[in-house]
Amino acid sequence: MNPQDDMSVKRVINVPGRGIGDKAVSLVELEAQDRGLPLLKTVEALVKEGTNKLGAKLKPFWSVVEKLRTKIVGGAVEDALESLLEATGYIDYVRAKFPEQALDKIENIQELGAALADFAAAYPEATIAEWLQSVTLSSSESDEGKGVSLMTLHMAKGLEFRRVYLVGVEENVLPHKGSMDDPELVEEERRLFYVGMTRAKEKLSLTSAYRRRTYNQWAANRPSRFLTEIPSQHFEPMAIEAPPPPAAHTFAEGVHDGVHYVYDQGDQPAVTPGTTVHHPTYGRGVVEGIVQEFGQAKATVRFEEFGLRKVALRHLMG
Repeated sequence: MNPQDDMSVKRVINVPGRGIGDKAVSLVELEAQDRGLPLLKTVEALVKEGTNKLGAKLKPFWSVVEKLRTKIVGGAVEDALESLLEATGYIDYVRAKFPEQALDKIENIQELGAALADFAAAYPEATIAEWLQSVTLSSSESDEGKGVSLMTLHMAKGLEFRRVYLVGVEENVLPHKGSMDDPELVEEERRLFYVGMTRAKEKLSLTSAYRRRTYNQWAANRPSRFLTEIPSQHFEPMAIEAPPPPAAHTFAEGVHDGVHYVYDQGDQPAVTPGTTVHHPTYGRGVVEGIVQEFGQAKATVRFEEFGLRKVALRHLMG
């Protein structure tokens, strides 16, 4: 989105690993200084000139950039993250590089996907550039240090606050779904819960959701087992009316990339392989298959003018 951003280029040029070490990056920086160009423009020039080994080493990175530029800059906001993950193989990289932290990191990626989906639903005509601008504006706003401190239970150790809110006190969240089958891990989750509770000096609020969405999926979790271990006299229940169920929405279960999802199918058109459909961008085509990816129903369609494409089911008309 910003070809002038040299710092971001240096952060991603070898992530996931592409054999571009610190020495190669230094050579690119020197070349950029000599040419008076940003790093990304220098990478492009070296690859297209193809006159030295450095250009050949940079080619895999430049191929990813070109592919993503085509798909993301002018594409749908809700498809941006999936395109990025597919082009980079970042999920596999995280699992191999950070085996003990992989689950948390992948869940962070899923939350990013949920943020993109929310933005796309609120602003259907917006671009990824507009989403980035909105994020930048939000993160730059401040009120001289006043506000809420948002942190994980691990980060809260040793701190105290007048008011503390623990959100998501639910099965599969606290305790985490990755610990459910191991008593020792459940006990560690119980200790974390205790840490969070004891951060409150005056008042503690424990909440759970009737339903929650993670990366375009809806799920309903039971309140955490840990709540039943607290003597009832210490509770002051909050009277909150349950929200109505989503109108005209149906749900289906599935597994993608080893992760279980409950898919929100919404008002998606009823299409099956062989159905002739119309897409606002690609025109007429015939559905060849339907899949669920990261909580979103997609159809593989062979379009008359654009060939085989994978598109969100909700964008199709019969």
